[in-house]
Amino acid sequence: MSQATLTYFNGRGKGEQIRLIHKYLDIPFVDHRVNEIGELKPKLPYGQLPIYEDGQVLLAQSSAIARYIANKNNFAGKNVVEKALADEVVDGVADVHSLLFSTAKDRDAKIQTFPKFYNHWEKKLTQNKHIAGGDDYTFADISLYFILDYVNFFGFPDAIKEYPKLQEHLAYFNSHPKFAEYLKSRPESKF
Repeated sequence: MSQATLTYFNGRGKGEQIRLIHKYLDIPFVDHRVNEIGELKPKLPYGQLPIYEDGQVLLAQSSAIARYIANKNNFAGKNVVEKALADEVVDGVADVHSLLFSTAKDRDAKIQTFPKFYNHWEKKLTQNKHIAGGDDYTFADISLYFILDYVNFFGFPDAIKEYPKLQEHLAYFNSHPKFAEYLKSRPESKF
């Protein structure tokens, strides 16, 4: 059976949560990093990256790709409620990611927006170790880890200082054995 291929720029960006889900689930994949779209453009459903190829399946949109991998590997939640709660968090992660790249908001406006998400996520993690509830991690936990790490990488290291459960979540996955080697060898990135 051939490995799936993630094609994305040579940076963290919208491809990183997909990479992290693969690492957590120990799923080998081809991490095809490019510097420009160029020749790929005709193949891209929306003219943008990432894309994910798994056999006959060609997907675009990072959250859809993450959901596909999670559903295919029983990592989306154990029931319809857990799946919906996981989707809610992943959609919130996408909103925070978009906020980081927003040119409409200056640094202070971005800092003031984080609590809208962080307060909710902190409350969820206070109630349950897993962000979607239940008794096991889901792709939403990995997506949450991704955005907390990414916000820090983007120059907002104090954004979670008032959120002990988010700090615990970040620390747990930063030191997780499934991520340790990857995080040490992850290519330098501007985004």
